[in-house]
Amino acid sequence: MNALGINVMHDSCLIVCSDHGPVKWLDWTSCFYKDDIAVFRFYYAEDKTHEPDWCALLHTDEIERSWRYHRRDDRLRSLYTRSLLRILAGKFTNQNPLAIRLTKGLRNKPELSDNIGWHINATHSGNWILVAVGKFSVGIDIEEVKSDFTFTDVLPFSFSIHERKYIEDGEQPLVRFYELWTKKEALVKAFGSGIDETFPQVPALTGLHKRETTKLAGVGEWTINGFYVADEYPAAIAYNCSSRHPQFYTLDPDIFTFPTQKYEMI
Repeated sequence: MNALGINVMHDSCLIVCSDHGPVKWLDWTSCFYKDDIAVFRFYYAEDKTHEPDWCALLHTDEIERSWRYHRRDDRLRSLYTRSLLRILAGKFTNQNPLAIRLTKGLRNKPELSDNIGWHINATHSGNWILVAVGKFSVGIDIEEVKSDFTFTDVLPFSFSIHERKYIEDGEQPLVRFYELWTKKEALVKAFGSGIDETFPQVPALTGLHKRETTKLAGVGEWTINGFYVADEYPAAIAYNCSSRHPQFYTLDPDIFTFPTQKYEMI
């Protein structure tokens, strides 16, 4: 029996789904990099005149990989996201960003190979990049609400009957679609799974949900919190714990200028 008084069997998982409400975004300089779960947001603009020194933040293969994107905007967004992953992982583990060993887990989910106990995940959409760091398995997703997106084509394949009714009965069905979608995405990213035939069974409506592990990839207790990064940017974070709450921070370009001498290359 867990803290909520609910029996959780070894072959099932309990998922607590909720909306965080208004988020208090703290300045990143107030972070001590010891939070059990932390979410960092960064506003990305293509017209930035001073780009970071990518060679000081990324390995050569990571920089070269960004060139697979034909559009400059996509290429830069990839470089910023990967750099923030390394910088924040370095701050939580007190290492130089280049010393961080990132490996690919299930479904190419980034993992810290040499730092058991810390987990990372990242997402981006439009002008925003989010990075989540936690002592538990974490997944994060953000989506820009696009008014011309034909979301009704996706409903039958990705949502349960109750979720579809919730979306279709709302005054802003498109917004509700994105709010639920980010919750589902965040959870499957935390699981290290992906969008497959089990996606409609991933819960997104507010409440407690019990699922068999034969239908979902996760075990134990999971939390999904929906929140807004900015207007028209719903997001969600999912993590393998029900008794912790994330802290939220806003990054600025100064995050890319760090005293490299304080880190030890490992």
